[in-house]
Amino acid sequence: MTEEARGEGASALLLALARSRRGGRLTLGEIAAGLGGRSFGLLLLALALPAWIPVLPPGVPSVFGLAIALLALQMALRRPRPWLPGAVARRGLAAARLERALLRARPWLQRLEGLCRERQRWLFEGPAAVLLALWLLLLALALMVPLPMTNSGPAAAIALTALGLVERDGLVVLGGILLGLLGLAVIALFWGGAWLGLQWLLGG
Repeated sequence: MTEEARGEGASALLLALARSRRGGRLTLGEIAAGLGGRSFGLLLLALALPAWIPVLPPGVPSVFGLAIALLALQMALRRPRPWLPGAVARRGLAAARLERALLRARPWLQRLEGLCRERQRWLFEGPAAVLLALWLLLLALALMVPLPMTNSGPAAAIALTALGLVERDGLVVLGGILLGLLGLAVIALFWGGAWLGLQWLLGG
């Protein structure tokens, strides 16, 4: 990441990008280009925040999940810069939707940005970095599951982990991992309970 990107918070950079296309649409490729390809973390954050909205049109979380999965695979392969294939890069979202998601999340993002500092750097190096990428891949796959009310938990965990990547703060990344574990557990309990309830009703 350049010094310019380090000098401005992630939330401010993404909000400026969304407002630059106010009233129009942003493709995933334009988001990547607007961030200058400087950071996997910023692109992951830009993708995760809109997917965090609990009620989205069918298929939208899967598009974000696919893009996040591709980025996670590239991180696992230790690619220096993010890349999206044309079919994915051409998919887009309303800039206003990204702006709304950013404005909703910005208060806690700014508080976290104020607390972040470089620490626990071992999480971003060697085997730990590969394991972190594979964990993001798992969350992305969970985000792609076409079931209602399953996108918010994984998306929030990806967003928090991405912020830790941007700020090189391993404690924030660990917080994202814990949030992801909690989110996956809640999803499993919710849908497991729904399945058992359905079986009980059919059996009764």
